[in-house]
Amino acid sequence: PGADIADLIGKNWGKGMKIVIGENNELTISRNVQIVYGNSVIEVAKNAQQAVAAAVENAAGVTVKEVNINICGIVRV
Repeated sequence: PGADIADLIGKNWGKGMKIVIGENNELTISRNVQIVYGNSVIEVAKNAQQAVAAAVENAAGVTVKEVNINICGIVRV
């Protein structure tokens, strides 16, 4: 069953994203992001969690158990 989900959601998410398929085909996703200086870390992380979960659930039709957002840098624009 895990291989079927991997085929549905794709295997190449690029650097900074890890997907673990757990029991009952629920996904745990870890994603590294950078934020723009001056933005709220908490707000960016919360929005990113919601966006990643919604995108994966809509695209693959699977349940996302959790999304871990790792802030790995701050950039200036």
